[in-house]
Amino acid sequence: MIKTYFAMPVTYYNDRGLIKDVNFLKSIGYDPYIPNSEADDIGYKKYGIEYFHYLISNNDFKFFVFRSFASSGYKWNIGAGVAGEIRCAFNNDIPISELTHDKEGARKLTIFNVNETSARSYDIAQTRKLIEHIRSNNLHLNGLGEIRAI
Repeated sequence: MIKTYFAMPVTYYNDRGLIKDVNFLKSIGYDPYIPNSEADDIGYKKYGIEYFHYLISNNDFKFFVFRSFASSGYKWNIGAGVAGEIRCAFNNDIPISELTHDKEGARKLTIFNVNETSARSYDIAQTRKLIEHIRSNNLHLNGLGEIRAI
């Protein structure tokens, strides 16, 4: 199994599609680390986003996979935190792939061109606004990564 850092927006941590994502990654030989444990929460509260950059830089990850926010028309946008993690993986020479889904839910990994990061990234304020919208409207991400009401 290939030791893999799996980055995603915090709103995906409890998404039922996450289990399918993890099972998919494991089925193709990846051992995904999802940074949402209690220790990770404490580290984030103490050090901010730099905590996740430290994890990426100091844990011998061989691969980096991420999920992004989906918006209408299957346009996938990257939150500010995940964009920072992508840059950190790139700076540590860790290969990067994006995990996406088609309309039927079939998962696939796509080699990611780090030059796309800026064009597809929300800034911190935009990311916070979207996360607040998801949480305040009791929205949930379905298994395809789409935001819908529950």
